[in-house]
Amino acid sequence: MLSRDDARNLLNASDEGYAMIDATGVYVWANDAAYRLLRTSPARLLGSSSILFAHAVEGEERTCRIDSTGATLARTFSVGVFRLPSRGMAPWGMRFRDVTETVDQGARLDAFMRSTSAVALGTDLNGALDLLAEEVRAVTGFATCTIFVSAPPPLEYQALGKAGYPDDWADRVGAAIDRGAQPFTLEAERRKQPVVFRNFRARFLEDPRWESVWGFVRDLPWNTYVAVPMMVRGESIGAMAGFLQVDRDPTPDDLRFISAMADHAAAAIDSSRLLSSARLLAIERERTRVAQDLHDSVAQTLYSLALRIQTVRALGLRDGVTEQLMQEISEAERLVQSSSTQVRDLLSRIHRPEPFELGLMPAVRLKADEISLEAGLPIDVRCEVDVIDLAPDRAEDVYRIVAEAMTNARKHAAASRVVVQVDVHGDHLTVSVTDDGGGIGPTHERLGIGLPSMRERAERLGARLDVATPSAGGTRIELTVPLESIDVK
Repeated sequence: MLSRDDARNLLNASDEGYAMIDATGVYVWANDAAYRLLRTSPARLLGSSSILFAHAVEGEERTCRIDSTGATLARTFSVGVFRLPSRGMAPWGMRFRDVTETVDQGARLDAFMRSTSAVALGTDLNGALDLLAEEVRAVTGFATCTIFVSAPPPLEYQALGKAGYPDDWADRVGAAIDRGAQPFTLEAERRKQPVVFRNFRARFLEDPRWESVWGFVRDLPWNTYVAVPMMVRGESIGAMAGFLQVDRDPTPDDLRFISAMADHAAAAIDSSRLLSSARLLAIERERTRVAQDLHDSVAQTLYSLALRIQTVRALGLRDGVTEQLMQEISEAERLVQSSSTQVRDLLSRIHRPEPFELGLMPAVRLKADEISLEAGLPIDVRCEVDVIDLAPDRAEDVYRIVAEAMTNARKHAAASRVVVQVDVHGDHLTVSVTDDGGGIGPTHERLGIGLPSMRERAERLGARLDVATPSAGGTRIELTVPLESIDVK
């Protein structure tokens, strides 16, 4: 029979934590592994109440997550308790082990699967990216997460998905960028690798161009910001970024998972852009059927197949598979990528006219469809005529003004609906763009640098441009163009 000293030596050699707990839930004794797993010392542990014991049930194996404090990461333990033979003040024994890595890997895989389904099956890009951002926040040490997308010059920087931020966060960031502020995520995009920013609040508060976000940032309890680039075919199209809940560097597991989710978001955005391009191609009568088939059938099938292969690879990396099977997965990925490249190459050879070359009304409707598809903002284009013949340079100026007005409604107005009304009265063409958003204020500051450009084009047309906030709210931009000669059908 083992002596008490032999028994203790045996327990101290175990990798699992063992402890003796008194009737009030206080630690009386613990083995060496217990101190190591709980990251504490005998002086601090013995005599303290056991959080693990408070969550345990006799005869059951349960998990308990101890939340982070300070710079210590939250850990998850599997805990079991059992009765000890009567030994004075310690009637309970407790056994526990750290299962954080197993639980977190499972949570990450579940998050990846949920986001894959949302992206593959959903039609709302913003909703799918919001879900991606929320999944990142839920299973990592991130308190917030935003998916920023940058477009080629003229630079448009949009927040298409977010979690943990106020509803108007995208508008606040957009207002700062309109004032000349440079998004901090651009550094991650330039480097094409994750970037960690420490003492981050000061960066915002020291730059007056970021004044629009001060109200949110000033009182934040977090001060470490991480940005991970989103890559498509070797080029960055934006970044996934957020504040960490505690002031520490992200763990390697955090970065691996966030990078995978960033790639996932990039694939969704790239697919959405391809679909938008498909809408443009479909307008060409001689290419309608080919473009529609490519984008609505082949491209979507390849995209869904690529996501499923990514999921299989993630499962294989987690559970371990043979080298031969991983080679087969890599070959399948290569074939899908090759097929996708061939589809894109074919599409690139199809003539894409400038929108205004299609005619004023088809161009306006096309732009409205593009914004609706990308931002989920309903735009109702109303016109009693199908064809308005204008000289190409005049058609371009009218189109650019209307397109800028619709873009402003999407970016800054927080609108839920936009109406574009086109009328021809005698020798005048009138186009109005009305949204139900928050209005523009007395100085028209919401319209940023877009308004001078619109006025310049209006002057070139000899037209009148009126900007107003109707009594019912929102914003109305109206363009009245004199027509010397017009053919209306």
